[in-house]
Amino acid sequence: MPKKYVLQPFSIMIIMAMILGSCGFFRSPDRESCHKILPAEKVTDILTDIYLMEGYLSNRQNTLLQTRDSVEYFFAGVFSKHGVTYQEFKGAMDCYLLHPEDMEKIHEEILNRLSIKMSEAEAAHEGFLLERQQAQTKTDSLSQDSLNADGPQLFLE
Repeated sequence: MPKKYVLQPFSIMIIMAMILGSCGFFRSPDRESCHKILPAEKVTDILTDIYLMEGYLSNRQNTLLQTRDSVEYFFAGVFSKHGVTYQEFKGAMDCYLLHPEDMEKIHEEILNRLSIKMSEAEAAHEGFLLERQQAQTKTDSLSQDSLNADGPQLFLE
């Protein structure tokens, strides 16, 4: 006759405790863990620089074939500027990506910063065009005056 195995209540409690305890293993890290790796402000700074760099490289790629070879160099420069390694940044990004509301705040701040930079660049460009137009107007005026002064002058006495 086969033996019946009966679990004791204590055994059931131990199994349940192990199951519930293992759930914490699969839980995403809390926000403080992400902040300990890299603060959200630093991640925002780095991502802003990365987006600016990618824009620069995408414009440059159309003119220089060597740009693709330089991408790693540019990324290393961004990480060096902020005093972090790629591994630290990746660890922080992996952590923040598990918290969509935090990533949304980070990207909203990035959009604000990029909008400000775009406005500053447009204002600088407008100023440059205005200065160039004024210089051209002055050059045209001087040329016209020069032509008038050098031309034949008739004096009736």
